[in-house]
Formats: sequence, C-alpha cells, structure tokens
Amino acid sequence: MILFLFLFMALAGANATAQSVGPAIWEIGEGDSTLLIMGSVHLFRSDIHWLDPEIRSRFEESTMLVVEVAYLEDMDEVTIRLVEERGFYPPGESLADEVGAELYERVMLHAEALGCGRREFSQLRPWLAVLVLTQLWAERHGYDAGAGVDVVFNRMANETGKPVWGLETIREQMDVLIEDLGSDPETMLEYALVQLDNGDYLDSLVEAWLKGDMRALEALLHESLADFPEMYELLIAARNRRWAGMIEMMLGDEHSQFVVVGAAHLLGPDNLLDLLRARGIRVVRQ
Repeated sequence: MILFLFLFMALAGANATAQSVGPAIWEIGEGDSTLLIMGSVHLFRSDIHWLDPEIRSRFEESTMLVVEVAYLEDMDEVTIRLVEERGFYPPGESLADEVGAELYERVMLHAEALGCGRREFSQLRPWLAVLVLTQLWAERHGYDAGAGVDVVFNRMANETGKPVWGLETIREQMDVLIEDLGSDPETMLEYALVQLDNGDYLDSLVEAWLKGDMRALEALLHESLADFPEMYELLIAARNRRWAGMIEMMLGDEHSQFVVVGAAHLLGPDNLLDLLRARGIRVVRQ
C-alpha cells in the first residue's frame, strides 16, 4: 500500500484476455498447490459495491489472507512516530530550500487549494507533503483509504479469525517512501502533482477495475508512469521481484492463500504475474 501514496497507480490485472466482466482474480499453480491473486484499489468510494458473491466465496474458501502489509492497526502508531521524527524541517529550513522555485510554487498552490496554510505546509518534508496532498485530494473527491479493497479484506479476515500475513512491514514501506523516493524529492513531488492535476484519473481507474478491463488499465498505467520510469522501478518492479519468490514458496503450503496486492503490481514490465510465469508457474485468470 505504501501508505496509500501514489494511490492513483492502484490498478488491476494484467495480460488482457476475453474474460468475464468484474474485478480480476488469478489462480496460481496447479493441482493441490494453488493460490489466488487479486489486484487491489487502495482508495475507494464507500458508496460503490464491488464485493460480489463470487469474490466473497473465493475469499471465504481460503484459509489465509496475504496482503502487502498485515497488522493495519499498527499503521497509525508507526506513521505518527515517523512523522514526528522525520516529517518536518528544523527551524530555519523549509521545502523551498530543497526544490526549485517553480516546483515549490506549484506545490504551494495545490496545498492552498486544499485548505493548507502556506507557511505551515512549507515545513513538511517532501514525502510528508505528498502524503498530505494525496489524502486531502482523495477526501475532497469522495475517496477513502478505509474503503480500500485490501482494507475491506483485512477487516473481513479479522472478523472471522482468518490469519493475515504481510509481504512487507509498514516500516519497510515507509523506508521506500522516505529513503528511496525521498532521495529524489523533485521527481516525487512532480509525479504527485501530475496525478493531482488529472482529476478524472482515479475515477477512470475504478471504473476500469470494476469491469476487469485490462486494456484500459494497462493504458492508464502507461499514461501515469511514462515520464517516471524510476518511480515504477522503486514502487512496483523492485518489490514485485522480491514478492515473486515469496509467493512461489507459498505454493504447497498447508494454507489456501488469498493474495491481495495493489493492482499496479499485476501490470506493466516486471509485473508479478509474468514473474511467476517465468518461474514455470501456471497463471490463469478465473
């Protein structure tokens, strides 16, 4: 989830084929050694229904939920601590000292449009500035991280006592945000502003995801990242390469896993599904 940062990239599926309409699910493996993978949209509108009987049934048949980050109840505590320790500039410094004047002004205009005070916002380090802008933009447009697909599955698992396992920890995700992406703050901020300027982008993603329209989702991913290959490598491809081996090891486990990852991980170069195929594992959309 990467703390719901760059959530406009939360696409679904890969490898367009003529399949049934609806959010996409893939079966991985063969015989008794199988698991299911579903792409998640991390931000969702609470008034949109997506959990159809087929998806619910496949989830209920599983014995373990696998998500990017388990123990979401710890997220607030970890995030608050990191914000306090690493989210603000010391006295006498500001965002204006770290990025160019033109980009700084664009960031400030977005912040003001979303109700933030210029002086206060300038004290946020780039990674925190992006998080705040993204959250405020999403709220203004009716989207809620609490209604995200992975969060809904987490809630359902907790209610039924189904074990939940994470591919990463929240601190590992924060390290990608603060250390890796944070090493190039101008690119990180520029990417975020491009997404914020495209007001229809998230609506288009959700509509395509609900239909299981792989071609549309692939096109949206390309549109989002064509000018930011380094973002794709850090946020998506590098993590996919780590996860592919972890998911392969799950095959043959005593549990029947239902895996839910941000659906951009199932699209584009080095997508998770193709990496599994390259390991000789059968991948079939259901």
